[in-house]
Amino acid sequence: MSRTKQEGSSIGSSLMYRSIFLFIRKKIIINMIFALVSTGAGYVGPILINDLVSFLNDGSSRLRNGYSFVGIFLATKAVEAICERQYLLGVRQLSARVCSALTSHTYRKGLVISNRSRQTRTNGEMINYMTVDTSRITSFMWTIIDALMLPIHIALATLVIYLNLGLVGAVATLTAIAVVMACNFPLIKLQEKLQSKIMESKDGRMKSTSEVLKNMKILKLQAWDTEYIKRLLNAIITFVFCGTPPFISAVAFGSCIWKGIPITVGKVLSSLATFNIIQQPIFELPDILSSFIQAKISVERLATYFEEPNIPNDAVEHVPREETDSDVEIVNREFSWNSGEDTDRSYSANPTLFGIQLSIKRGMKVAICGSVGAGKSSLLSCILGEIPKLKGKVRIGSGSKAYVLQSAWILTGTVRDNILFGLPHDAEKYRQTVEACALAKDLSVFGHGDLTEIGEGGINMSGGQKQRIQIARAIYQNADIYLLDDPFSAVDAHTGTHIYQECLMKLLDGKIILYITHQIEFLPAAD
Repeated sequence: MSRTKQEGSSIGSSLMYRSIFLFIRKKIIINMIFALVSTGAGYVGPILINDLVSFLNDGSSRLRNGYSFVGIFLATKAVEAICERQYLLGVRQLSARVCSALTSHTYRKGLVISNRSRQTRTNGEMINYMTVDTSRITSFMWTIIDALMLPIHIALATLVIYLNLGLVGAVATLTAIAVVMACNFPLIKLQEKLQSKIMESKDGRMKSTSEVLKNMKILKLQAWDTEYIKRLLNAIITFVFCGTPPFISAVAFGSCIWKGIPITVGKVLSSLATFNIIQQPIFELPDILSSFIQAKISVERLATYFEEPNIPNDAVEHVPREETDSDVEIVNREFSWNSGEDTDRSYSANPTLFGIQLSIKRGMKVAICGSVGAGKSSLLSCILGEIPKLKGKVRIGSGSKAYVLQSAWILTGTVRDNILFGLPHDAEKYRQTVEACALAKDLSVFGHGDLTEIGEGGINMSGGQKQRIQIARAIYQNADIYLLDDPFSAVDAHTGTHIYQECLMKLLDGKIILYITHQIEFLPAAD
């Protein structure tokens, strides 16, 4: 089983790599063209420096040749700068596209992931997938061109050295570069092992932070423990590569002196200019390899996450409203939260809900009442298609649905943003909604009315206020079917009666409403 899981993970990673490649290939090719032109223009200067020095030493040379050198230098620098700016702009656009695609896909996966998988995937892990792992892959977009251009840099630099110092100097330069680059691999192997542990620690840290150390969230989210490990590795790599340019220069010039090859001022200046250009790609090599390792681990983590099974999409059958009189119909249906590919068949013998027969026509109000744990919320979930079916069918008329949870979900933003939830502001409709949900008095108390900022998770709101804001959001959506999971539990009796009369009986008149309640005074008015 472990072997099968590893093979599946490998296949998922391969598909991820292929998908990312197909997504970025066109933009990468365009960026590569700009990078090639910029790099080629950058090496024109070192090639011509020797000729420029010869011109300056030769008093009989024409002044026109000097102007030609100056013109070539200016033109190549202008081409290099323009292409480099275009290349950086292209990389920025590519990074934004990759980040948006991965983040949105990860978010959509979180909406449809199966219930069994949701039990093993914590919220901290999902947050890390959308932030840390996505950021690592996006960051690699900045270094992938540098990685592809490194061999070209080395080839051009070797060519310039060959023209100035001959074969001995070129071979010595290549040898020195190879030695410096070979020093990367032991450090990168160590970093790869530590990076996997770092990501596992981050998942555990996010879980512990959200569950236990809420008062220490700011400190823990800094991740100082893992940061020290990365700083130590960077310090070692920096120590090794700070001496790279002098080392390569010493090897190249020392080899020429040893072989007795004459070295002129022009050749020295041309070679030093080449070493100055090649030092940047060599300096970036550790960062390139480090970014590659981090992106590789993040791709594997996301691939494993994307392979998790989804909620079956056949749990609910949607039919056009004109083809049915019942907008909600459940026929001999059995549901189980525990059904799925990785569960035991014995679960089918004890379904969560069974023998459900329900037919709701348009405009009906259906009250659901029962003891704790009887399956009231599960019934609403099966209408939403969130519980895998065992048998039977659920038919829902095509139309929008609004769902009000037992525990209020609040968006970080203003009160108005939470109620509108992306819809345009209709002043009259908004006023009626606020009054029906008994929010007018609360808004008058707030310092900035409905423009008052709500803290994270509604921290500066009471439970009743959050519940009423959530109900107002659902009503403002003007949906066709309303599923209300105990909407009156967080409000007092007087406010609950007001919401019932103004919202359910007036504003939502003609809508299909299924509401769970323990207040028996709200049962007689139901159909």
